[in-house]
Amino acid sequence: MLRHRLATLALSSVLVPLAIFAAAPAQAATAGATAQAVTTQDTSCAGGDLCFWQNDDKGGAKGRVSGNNAAWSWARSGCPDGTWNNCASSIQNNGNSCSVKVYDNSGYSGHVLTLTRGTYISSLSGYWITFPVDSWDNDIQSNKWC
Repeated sequence: MLRHRLATLALSSVLVPLAIFAAAPAQAATAGATAQAVTTQDTSCAGGDLCFWQNDDKGGAKGRVSGNNAAWSWARSGCPDGTWNNCASSIQNNGNSCSVKVYDNSGYSGHVLTLTRGTYISSLSGYWITFPVDSWDNDIQSNKWC
């Protein structure tokens, strides 16, 4: 019985610090989660568009889409493979009527992050696919509306 209590105490002293360490930032979202609006929209992101930027806080080059895209393979110099695949660090859904899902693989596959209409994420590095190993920063390859 004493051995069981000591083992339980030892285990709980390990788990409590791990639970504190594993707590994600307030803005963090896991794969399959829905991101909520966090700031006002950028007026340079036209109505009906999903806009994304190469750097945090709408910095660097800006891309935009208004339809479904099975691959973000259109050219973008300055990105690792010369396309927008895996090159977005901030993102905004300025769609007309619905949410947009972004995927970490082409063909609308892999993990999904849903951005409700009006959502702006200033830094995708705080949104996790697999905490704390893999964030959505530079990890989007396709998008699909509603």
